[in-house]
Amino acid sequence: HPLALEELTPRSFSFNSPLGACPVCEGLGTQMEPDPSLVVPDGSKTLAGGAVAPWSSWRDREYFTRLLQAAAEAGGFGMDTPWDELPATAREAVLHGTGQQVRVSYRTRSGRDRTYLVRFEGVLTWLERRHAEAESDSAREKFESFMRASACPACGGARLRPEILAVTVAGRSIAEVTAMPIRETAGWVAALSADGVLSARDEQVSARVRQEASTRLGFLIDVGLGYLSLDRPAATLAGGEAQRIRLATQIGSGLSGVLYVLDEPSIGLHQR
Repeated sequence: HPLALEELTPRSFSFNSPLGACPVCEGLGTQMEPDPSLVVPDGSKTLAGGAVAPWSSWRDREYFTRLLQAAAEAGGFGMDTPWDELPATAREAVLHGTGQQVRVSYRTRSGRDRTYLVRFEGVLTWLERRHAEAESDSAREKFESFMRASACPACGGARLRPEILAVTVAGRSIAEVTAMPIRETAGWVAALSADGVLSARDEQVSARVRQEASTRLGFLIDVGLGYLSLDRPAATLAGGEAQRIRLATQIGSGLSGVLYVLDEPSIGLHQR
């Protein structure tokens, strides 16, 4: 389907800007989703014995026990059967819900028996909903202890809007280019100067941009970082890699009168 785009600006290609960030993950590239292995960490436990970790540790544990009991009665499985021995349909119902109402019974403090109907949504759906509704960081972190980060289904981890990912140069989007090793990216930029890759107008307009990109990529290659990709999160870099990036930045800034010596054995930088 054709896409309508407003005038493109540098911010359009930044996941830190609302103009470019994926609207689903807000430019993070990932979404938190419940992890069944964290929700039920010990398959030898029973539902009555706290197999469902978020509900067994919750302050209203009695409510969730009654809710599970109601789901077990409706589904025909036992509360005292180890999780790993429950039928697959029973485990599926507990995790993902049944979509049906179950009858929850309880006894009041005055000794009267009461029942009510409630839709059983399943523990994974409950986690997603409560995480989305959390109003504080501490509450959100508590729910995230039973979740894991996965690639955003909308952008596939690229962090940009689909309209921006549809913009290509020589058949590649900005996400595809930044995912390449820096050495390959430098070769790709250099190849843009080949005859027929860019129109005469595009080549003239992009000349200074291509020259600047080639120069900066060259600095990174010169300090031995050609194997990294530009989309590599800074938090995943080793200490030596971070130091080399700082060195490449300072080389590119055109500093004069400062000499940095790269110590290979320790991958350290020493100012002289």
